[in-house]
Amino acid sequence: MRPKTGQQRRIPANPGVDHAPGGELAGDYLDTYAKVNKAPDLSNLQQKNIAKWLYHNGHADKADRLSNCGQNWIAFSCKAGHNIYHRITCGLPFCPTCGKIGSPLNRKRSGRVKDIIIGFSMLGHYVFTLPKEISATRPTSDKINQLYRLAFKVLKEVLNAQAAVIALHFCGDNRSGLHLHFDCTYPILDRPHDCTYSKETLEKARAEWTSGVNKIFNTSLDNAVCHYNFANKPEQIHHLIHYTTRSTIPAERFLDLNDQEREYILKLNHGKVIRYFGGFVGKKKAQFIMENRKGDPMPEAEGYIERNICPICKEKMRPQRSRGKGIRTLFTDDLPLNQLIKYDQYTYIDREIAAYLRLQDKST
Repeated sequence: MRPKTGQQRRIPANPGVDHAPGGELAGDYLDTYAKVNKAPDLSNLQQKNIAKWLYHNGHADKADRLSNCGQNWIAFSCKAGHNIYHRITCGLPFCPTCGKIGSPLNRKRSGRVKDIIIGFSMLGHYVFTLPKEISATRPTSDKINQLYRLAFKVLKEVLNAQAAVIALHFCGDNRSGLHLHFDCTYPILDRPHDCTYSKETLEKARAEWTSGVNKIFNTSLDNAVCHYNFANKPEQIHHLIHYTTRSTIPAERFLDLNDQEREYILKLNHGKVIRYFGGFVGKKKAQFIMENRKGDPMPEAEGYIERNICPICKEKMRPQRSRGKGIRTLFTDDLPLNQLIKYDQYTYIDREIAAYLRLQDKST
């Protein structure tokens, strides 16, 4: 039986190669696959503290969204009367709920990337980082845009990447404060069954990134930390996508930042933090994917519930509306729970859909 959405198996990609100044490993800064610690649940306190800060610093709209996260539900129905109920979440990456892997925010981001990436059998995963002292200057949006372009330039010219998905990550896994890095995922197309690069090639990629950073910021860095690994198994690819599209400013990280850094995060997060390059954009995108994606794309059945498509009728479901009052929202106490089955912590489905999904699981 397949796991429900959000129940991700923790299967890491293949071990990577770290490049840091002086030959030191980058693991103390970028853990690549976050560790899970058994810590007390501080989410309610974190939510209150972040909402309080937002209110006091002129962000009342975001404070309201955060305070009301998860309090209400929306019902979606198809013409045949099948129903799905989704919890309304705020979608803010520093929310204790929405900042987690498997949250609606993470699933929304990862779903978009999966639509393009799933079906490529080998993915390279390269991380370009900025030193903490440069991150601390809070680079302007113009410099951030230059860094996106620089990252793809290095991927294209040194690693022969023809397309890439690049995500801006704001913080590392193991250190507090801003630590900007660019997390790049790209299909490996130029070598059959080989995801590795020579040490010389990886060193060249690091050197080109370091040189580009020096030009953008007028610095004289000797080296910048970079990291490469890859995924060539379906489980690794799914995990990699969920990991790279997660929020890197979860509640505990956001609360560690000072006021200036928090304002910086709010400003940058208004833009697109996940961007597409090369063959993944433009008029030739469909042709590029058709010609180069050799494996099966993401199964159509995956994500039916999340995309509000009735798995029985294959019909797009619409939100229920109150007469003259727009979309109808409900409190948890208003849900007809005796008629519903819990799909995950964010979703309920009616018993008919649940029975249909069980039959589908048994037949696979």
